[in-house]
Amino acid sequence: MSPRGVQLRVLDSHVVMDNGILQVTLSNPEGIVTGVRYGNIDNLLEVINDESNRGYWDLVWSAPGSTGTTGIFDVIKGTSFNVIVENDEQVEISFTRTWDSSQEGKLVPLNIDKRFVLLRGCSGFYSYAIYEHLAEWPAFNLAETDDAVGGASISAVVTSTFLLSSSSPIVTLNLTPVPLLLIKNQTFYHWL
Repeated sequence: MSPRGVQLRVLDSHVVMDNGILQVTLSNPEGIVTGVRYGNIDNLLEVINDESNRGYWDLVWSAPGSTGTTGIFDVIKGTSFNVIVENDEQVEISFTRTWDSSQEGKLVPLNIDKRFVLLRGCSGFYSYAIYEHLAEWPAFNLAETDDAVGGASISAVVTSTFLLSSSSPIVTLNLTPVPLLLIKNQTFYHWL
């Protein structure tokens, strides 16, 4: 018998991707992973933690010329939810946050698109993010970006790739204004 197709349920405050093996619940529109159901375990994530502190993308950034090793820690919360792909083989969903000049100094000057993908018959899910920095936006330093899915019950195999691309080549994470800068960080979580 072939595995069940992937299903997507959009609720008021949550989105659920389910392939019959794994069920991933995310907050809507923030895109925070609030639950991962696998087998007979209702939630692999640490349920003692607040839902906003179970599975999230974050980054650390600072203004150019900043001294020291600290920066601004930002848990990336989307403000908009969209379905990218929805069929029996795959569900891919998107949580975006758009930057504008009124947020200068408060949020990193990036348009951020967090993606989550669940495939048919797979006991894991993919996550990646697309960061866009327009040429006219302020420069900034990006010290770190990653995704964290935590919990005492997790036994995950994580592989990540990091890609920088733009219409002009760059070789530094000190992000000076470059048109259409895209940073993708892809992680695959797999439960055995």
